[in-house]
Amino acid sequence: MSLPTASALPRALQCAASQALPRIHRETTSYGDFGSGVHAYIVRAREIGAEEALLEIPDEAEHRPLCAALPLDQLPAGGRMELAFAYNRNTGIARILGDNTGRDYSTADPEEYCGTADLIGIRDARGVVIDWKTGRYAGDPATAPQLLFFALVLSRLSGVREVEGSFAYLRDNGTYYQDSALYDELDLSAFAEELRTLPHRIEAVKASVRRNEIPIVHEGTWCKHCESLPYCPAKTSLARSMSGEIVSLRDQIGSLTPAQAGAVYARAMDIMEIAEMVIAAVKDQATLCDIPLPDGFVLRQVDTRLPTKVDADIADEVLRLGFGDDVAKAAVTMAKTTTLSAITDALRSVSPRGTLATHERRVMEAIRVRGGLREAMAPKVRKVKP
Repeated sequence: MSLPTASALPRALQCAASQALPRIHRETTSYGDFGSGVHAYIVRAREIGAEEALLEIPDEAEHRPLCAALPLDQLPAGGRMELAFAYNRNTGIARILGDNTGRDYSTADPEEYCGTADLIGIRDARGVVIDWKTGRYAGDPATAPQLLFFALVLSRLSGVREVEGSFAYLRDNGTYYQDSALYDELDLSAFAEELRTLPHRIEAVKASVRRNEIPIVHEGTWCKHCESLPYCPAKTSLARSMSGEIVSLRDQIGSLTPAQAGAVYARAMDIMEIAEMVIAAVKDQATLCDIPLPDGFVLRQVDTRLPTKVDADIADEVLRLGFGDDVAKAAVTMAKTTTLSAITDALRSVSPRGTLATHERRVMEAIRVRGGLREAMAPKVRKVKP
């Protein structure tokens, strides 16, 4: 069997059924893309410098503002970043798979857990493991399986007896803070035992599923983004129970108490997440063939125009020549980035009523002539007429 990765351990240890039930594969979420983009930027900034690394991020990328605001000189330094490990659950042997592997663990054997550490190293004879976080609170680091996994492999490889594990929360206001815990040999030995026995728990659930039994599941915050949600007994029974209630509940929201409204909201969010996963799976199928819909339309993969990228240097030149330094400064940042909306906002201040559209067209044409507009197409699944 394929063992869960380090990032999946928090869910797997809480609910073995999440690794035993069928799953719907889905592409990385926008949230996942955001976090991965920030991680990649930190690595590149350490390699080539912050300014050059920032230029590699598209203007329209959601994570760009946070990257631009990061206080890189204050973030923990030293150690190694994006280092992949494997840990054998039976022998307790850890090994390094490589740097920047792109989460490719194909060289691992079936008895090995794998994971990639954001930052790992040794300081003052103590191990250090750091996991960058760009979202909500990730929980208590003292019991965080992902941090404990990297602390365990670091201890096995280096012989350190204590490891400090930290969640480093990165904020788009240019600040960050660390939430840390210290693990000793007893903590790491206990966690190693959990990793040794987890596959047996998963296999027991798989056996019950094969016998057509309803497996025992455990609900909690770890349910979010679980690929087995559409097959989870707790969630599917919830969806069935609410299917006939949605319309009446919608009409009665105003008469519910705050506590009742909160409970309804939480239940509806559970159903929505299941629906989103099913939609994503159907869209994956639509990349291979048209999916007919009951209203006569079809889901089809079509080429879609991506947001236009503007060359900031060319835009700066055009705006300075046509409208002066103040407009150019308003549209183009100090880091030499700009967008179509930023140019429009800058032009608005110098465009008398009724002239903004004319100025926009003139500026865009001048930028286009100089080769400053880059337009691209990408395939996306959309509802279209057959």
